[in-house]
Amino acid sequence: MQADNSASPLPVLRYSETSILVFPRTSDRRSHALRIVQRAACNLLLALGAVLALPAFAHAAWPTLPTQNLPVCTARGIQIYRTAISDGMGGIITAWSDTRSDTADVYAQHIDAGGTVLWGANGTLVCGAPRDQDQPVLASDGAGGAIIVWRDFRGGATGDLYAQHLDAAGVRQWTLNGAAVCTASDEQANPVVVSDGAGGVIISWEDWRSSTPCIYAQRLTGTGQAKWRAGGRPLSSGMSPTLPPMFAPVALADGLGGSYVAWLQQGGTSYDLYGQHVEADSTLRWNAAGSAICTAPGDQLQPVLALSGVPLNASSAGVFVVWQDRRGSDADLYGQRFNYYGAPYWALNGVSLCAWSADQTDPVIAADNNGGFLCVWHDMRGGNEDLYAQRVDANAVTKWTTGGLVICNAANTQQFPALASDGQGGAIIAWEDDRSGTSDIYAQRITPAGSKRWSPNGAPVTTAPSAQYQVTVVTNADSVAIVMWQDQRTSGSDLYAQRIPFAVTLDAPPPAGDALMLAAGPEPSAGDVNLRFTLAQPQPCELAVFDAAGRRVAVLAAGVLAAGVQERRWNGLDAQGVAAADGIYFARLAIAGHTAATRRITLRR
Repeated sequence: MQADNSASPLPVLRYSETSILVFPRTSDRRSHALRIVQRAACNLLLALGAVLALPAFAHAAWPTLPTQNLPVCTARGIQIYRTAISDGMGGIITAWSDTRSDTADVYAQHIDAGGTVLWGANGTLVCGAPRDQDQPVLASDGAGGAIIVWRDFRGGATGDLYAQHLDAAGVRQWTLNGAAVCTASDEQANPVVVSDGAGGVIISWEDWRSSTPCIYAQRLTGTGQAKWRAGGRPLSSGMSPTLPPMFAPVALADGLGGSYVAWLQQGGTSYDLYGQHVEADSTLRWNAAGSAICTAPGDQLQPVLALSGVPLNASSAGVFVVWQDRRGSDADLYGQRFNYYGAPYWALNGVSLCAWSADQTDPVIAADNNGGFLCVWHDMRGGNEDLYAQRVDANAVTKWTTGGLVICNAANTQQFPALASDGQGGAIIAWEDDRSGTSDIYAQRITPAGSKRWSPNGAPVTTAPSAQYQVTVVTNADSVAIVMWQDQRTSGSDLYAQRIPFAVTLDAPPPAGDALMLAAGPEPSAGDVNLRFTLAQPQPCELAVFDAAGRRVAVLAAGVLAAGVQERRWNGLDAQGVAAADGIYFARLAIAGHTAATRRITLRR
C-alpha cells in the first residue's frame, strides 16, 4: 500500500500489487502496531519457506472447548479473509486470499450447521490465475451457494475485479478463474457485494480510471451476465478528476433488489461521508452526485449500515448509518436515518449516539426487529479499552443507560467487535480480547432490554495459544451463531470457526412468555408450517412470512384479531400460489405496526 498525496494534504489510499493484507480499521491504538508485527512475522515465515505439518480437519461436529475450535483452513502460507455469510441453513460460506502456492489465490469453504466442512479439506480453489488475487468478498446466491468477488492482478500491475459463482456443492458455475467484472484502466479495489434477491449480486468498488478515485457499481446475474453498462456505472454522476476523491465503500442490500452504498469522500482537509441508493435497474434514487451523510468539521470515518425496517416497498424501506466522528476534541459516535429516496429523518449531519470522554471507535450495528438498531463499539473512557453498546429507536432516542451499556470491561484491551442479530430483537457480539495477555475471541448475547445472557464479561470462544483476530459473527436470525477468525496458534495465519453457544450451559432460553407469543413448527418442515400466538386483548395484527432477503412471501393474518390463542398455517406457497424454494424463512408477527416476535422457518422438502 502506498500513499498518493498529489491531490490534497490528505493521503489518498492506493494499493500495491503485492499487498494481500486487509487494510486495518482506523485506530491509533497500540494493538495495530502489534497486529502489524504479527502479520509481518507471518510474511517472514512465508518468505523463509516455513512449511509446517498442520492438523487434519475435524468432520464430525463442532468442538466443545474454547481451546479446540474447528479448522477452516490450515494450509501452508497465509490465509487472509474479510467476511463470512450465512448459507441459509444454519451454516456459513467464506472465501479468502491464500498464498499456499506462493502467489495469492482465492479459496472458499462451506461449513454446515453441524460443523462439517463440505468443500474439501482446506477449501476449494475459486481462482488460481497468474499473479495475485486478493480482497475477496461474497454474497449468497439464495440457493445455498455464493458469488465471490475479488481484486485480480492477472492483467498487470494494477488490479481489476473478477467474480465466480459456486453452487451449494462448491462447483464453479462460470468460466475457469472467474468472469471479469471490471477491467478498466488503472486500479479497481476494495469491492463490496450484496445479494440482489434474484440469484445475482450488486458489486460496488473504488475505481481509479479517472486518476481520482470514484465509486462504481455493477449488477451480475446468477449466470454471470452484467446487467448495467460495461465497466460499471458511477454512483456519482459526472465523474471526473475535478471531483473529490471517493473511496472505501460499504454496502447493504435494500431488501428490494437494490443496494445502499456509503463511502468516504475527501472534503478539503478532512473526510466526509456520502452515500447512494442504486436500484436493480441501475437507477440512482439519491442525489445524482451522491447524498451527503455528514459534512461536519473533522473526519467522519468507519460508516456502517443497517436496514431501518422490514422493506416491504419503497415507503417502508430505509437505512441507518452510524460512524466515527471527530468534529469534537476526540472520536464520538454519530448516526443518521434515511428513507428509500435519501431524505434524512434526523438532524443535519446526524445525531450524537455517544459523546463520552475519550474515543469511541469501531462501531458495528444490527437492526433490532422493532424499527431501530443495536450498536456496539470500542470505548476508551477512563483510559480503558472496553466494549459498550446502545439501542437506538427510529426517532434517534437511546433506550439503554446514558453513554451506553458495558458489554465487556475485563482486564487489558477489548476491541474490533462483530455483531449479528439474534432474531429476537437482541444480538450476538464477538470481539478480540486481550484479558489473558494475548488476543483471544470472546462473545456475548444481549437482549432487547439490554440484559447480558452469558457471563458478565462474555464467554470464551477461543483461548488457543498465540493470537486470534479479524473476527466475524454470522447468525441465521436465531440465538445460535458461528464465529470465524484468523488464527496464529500454529505460528502461521490460518482460519478457524466455532459455533456459539457451544456448551449447553451457555444456551439461554427465550425471554419469559416469548414462546407463547409466536411458535412455529415443525422445524424443519417438509410441508405445512403451523403457527400459534396468543393475544392478551384484541389487537391490529399482521402475521406474514418473509424470505432471507427480507421480501414478503405470504400474509397469513391481517386486521384486528380477537384476544386468546390464534392459529394459522402456511402451506409453503407464495402469494401467487407458487411453491417457495427450500431454505430459511421468517414468520413475523406485527402488533399495532410494531414487530412483536419473529420465528425462523426452514423448508426442507
